[in-house]
Amino acid sequence: RPPAKPPRDPPPKPPPPPPGSLGWVKFTGNPVLNPGSTGSFDSLKLREPSVLKQSAASYVLWYEGEDLARTKLGRATSTDGITWTKSPSSAVLDVGAAADWDGSTVGSPSVFFDGTTFRMWFTGKNSTGTLRIGLATSTDGILWTKNAANPVLNLGVSGSFDASHVRAPCVI
Repeated sequence: RPPAKPPRDPPPKPPPPPPGSLGWVKFTGNPVLNPGSTGSFDSLKLREPSVLKQSAASYVLWYEGEDLARTKLGRATSTDGITWTKSPSSAVLDVGAAADWDGSTVGSPSVFFDGTTFRMWFTGKNSTGTLRIGLATSTDGILWTKNAANPVLNLGVSGSFDASHVRAPCVI
């Protein structure tokens, strides 16, 4: 029978986070991604990011970009998660036809990559302001195909908490 191993010292405890921070420290170089130039699909606002770390030095971010007319989805890449390059300069997911379930807005992307296919769940808004959740797929994260069965998450029954809107998916 081998001799008993001596007990290990416990690992050192990390220093406590600053009061009120819960361990998060705001990056002093914010914002890391800015609205586009006048006339671009994201000239007014950027919000609702979804980031995937694809390798040690490769990040992809999809975001909601807004101009004066519509909200669409854009894409940016980074090697460090701080310095981002928008690619391409146009939206990667556009609104549907005016009468479609997503004919007014697409936003709130949540992207998952299984090693072969990117899947993006997103919020779509129609002309009356009703929000639902749709799905799009891509092999490269740039060219997306909306699911023919969209919306994939529809409104709940009358009187339920989700009877008027479903939005902002988050897939992990």
